[in-house]
Amino acid sequence: MRKLLVVAMACACFVACGGSNNPPPASATTNASDAGDVAPASSSSAPAGSTTSTSDPGAVATNGATNADAGAPAAADPHPFAKDAADAESMIDDAIESRHSDVEKCAADARKRMGDQHGKVSLLVGIDQEGSVIGVKVPKGEKKDEKLLVCVRAALKGAPFPRSHNGVITIKKTYEEALEGHM
Repeated sequence: MRKLLVVAMACACFVACGGSNNPPPASATTNASDAGDVAPASSSSAPAGSTTSTSDPGAVATNGATNADAGAPAAADPHPFAKDAADAESMIDDAIESRHSDVEKCAADARKRMGDQHGKVSLLVGIDQEGSVIGVKVPKGEKKDEKLLVCVRAALKGAPFPRSHNGVITIKKTYEEALEGHM
C-alpha cells in the first residue's frame, strides 16, 4: 500500500510539472525589471504588472506578459530610464515639448501680466532621479511670477520625464512670442 501511495504521488508530481520536457518550476523570486524589482513566482501574490499563468505551474513571472500576450509589445514606461546625463536632458526636453501648447499658454498669460506681448519668458524646470518635477522657477535676476510657475507645474503634471542615476537635472526653457512674418 505504501509503495502504491509513493508511486501515485510521483505520477501526480510529474503530471503537475508538465512532464520532463518542460523547464523546472520557477524559484521563489524572479527578476522582473532592470531596476531590480523582484516579483514572486506565484500568481496569487504577484504585484500588479507581474503575472504568471495559473494553468502552467512552471511558468516564470514576466514583466506584465502572460503566455497569451507574450508576442505583444509592452506598454510604454511612463518614466523611461535615461542612459546618461545627455540622454536625460534630451528626454526631459522632449517631455516638456510634449506639453508645449499648455506651457506656451502659461507663457502668453505671463507676457500679458508683464505688459509685453513679445517678451521672453524663461523657466528652470528641475527633474529628480525618479522622473518627477521637483521645481519650476525663473532664472536669477528675472521677476518671479507665481501664477506662471503654478500654471507650468500644472501643465507638466504627468509628463513622461525620465528616471536616471544623474540626480536632479535642471533644464532652462525660453518662450518667445514669434512676430508675425518672422519665423
